[in-house]
Amino acid sequence: MAQLGVNVAGGGWIPVSVLSDLGVRVVRIVAYPSINDFGYLEQLRQAGIRRWLVLASESFSGFPSWGAAIDEYNRRYGGHIDVWQLGNEPDQPGPSSWSMSPQDFTGLLWTGRDRLPGKYLVAGGLHSGNPSWLNNVNLDWVNGIAVHPYGQLPPGQYDPSWYFGHVNNLLNNYRNYLNSSGRGDKHMHVSEWGGPVQDWDWDENRHGAYIGYMSKFFRGTSLVGDSIMFCAHDSMVSQFGLMRSDWSKRPAWHEYQATCRGWW
Repeated sequence: MAQLGVNVAGGGWIPVSVLSDLGVRVVRIVAYPSINDFGYLEQLRQAGIRRWLVLASESFSGFPSWGAAIDEYNRRYGGHIDVWQLGNEPDQPGPSSWSMSPQDFTGLLWTGRDRLPGKYLVAGGLHSGNPSWLNNVNLDWVNGIAVHPYGQLPPGQYDPSWYFGHVNNLLNNYRNYLNSSGRGDKHMHVSEWGGPVQDWDWDENRHGAYIGYMSKFFRGTSLVGDSIMFCAHDSMVSQFGLMRSDWSKRPAWHEYQATCRGWW
């Protein structure tokens, strides 16, 4: 059964009490050179919420090397991080992706393992839906991979028709690939999933139903460990949030809370 979580902006933007009320067990944050989240991470730890730290392209700005950046974040946060995620969507170009060649991505993963011995490392979330992109990536340096199943529907759902497929099929494709390529020991997680309200014809109730169906699938599946919804608040990306910019709660909040707390 997956542990459900949510992506949040750095800097303590979302009070930990709000996340505890939501009922999530995992929080994912992108590391920024200019933001020190030590205090916020300590609050999350005290609340019993697991912490993912993402080292994305913006995390390395101003550092002379990947290794120097990783050393600095390890100095800042040390044992406050449960999962270190290296990279973000290397397999596909996009405004929020850090596109890399498989060789460069391997170099990032190796650097992470070299600088973070003994830590739980996850390769940056794959977005293309093409597991074979990993053919030339050495996963020896990480404990697991992550997938970003945007555009996927929960099993049995067929609305809207322009979505790309079903999430259970996508995850099974990645698991089968790992097993067949001799890397079946790698854990699999979902570090982002979700969708904007406009994808549902601006109908927040339909958007909320989607979040509910998907979260129930993740809570019940054994295919992944952590499953982290994107995102808690519209401050990260407009119309994706469980909360609107004025902090009011969308129907999606209540659907997700019901699943996180087992109320359905």
